[in-house]
Amino acid sequence: MISITIWRRSKIKKKLKLALLGKLALILILLTTISLTGCTGVAKLGWAGTMVYEYTAEVEGVDVDHAVLFVGTMKGELAAYDLLNAHAPLWALPLDGTALFGPPVASGDHIYIGTYGGNVYKLAVDNSEAPVPAPMGDQIVGGVAVGSDRVFVGTSDGVLHALNADNMEEAWRYPDEGTLTDRIWGTPIVDEIGGMVYFGAFDRKFYALDASNGSEAWTFEARGAIAG
Repeated sequence: MISITIWRRSKIKKKLKLALLGKLALILILLTTISLTGCTGVAKLGWAGTMVYEYTAEVEGVDVDHAVLFVGTMKGELAAYDLLNAHAPLWALPLDGTALFGPPVASGDHIYIGTYGGNVYKLAVDNSEAPVPAPMGDQIVGGVAVGSDRVFVGTSDGVLHALNADNMEEAWRYPDEGTLTDRIWGTPIVDEIGGMVYFGAFDRKFYALDASNGSEAWTFEARGAIAG
């Protein structure tokens, strides 16, 4: 019994040492990540992802090609960089001062993006127009999806919103009244050919809706929350 007890204590000590080493390693990784991502003062680009948009615009009677990289920042700015001119910064547009977690999406001559402050913005790709905000009523963590002349976005209170892409007014919402039982953090998917929009939620359900009016086509329950 004594030898068994000693072995067990030795094993427990070994596990504690491994756990401590694991925590120290995690702390070192986090500190390295912070130093590399500029969390000590350098501008933080954030988690929003990027989008490259190519277009041609007429300048003094001559067609000029453009390739612009758009990225959202943790400071709540949408920044643009000229990929055809040594990645030179073009502009950085402040929105509502809250983080941008979802990537920007382009459709036609406009960009759409949601903010953690709960607004969806529409702005021109060349920043020639004042951005048009559409308040959604709660935080936006996922990205927006554009299709079928609609802008789709989920909010943290469990509502999928469908906006008219031209004037940013709400076309419909799901559910019609109230909210789901949990958050929508994923980016919706639009099937323009089938006229459907799909999304998952933290309520462990995946939904398929008619993109034109928001009526439910079907839903199924997963084994866990759907965050992506």
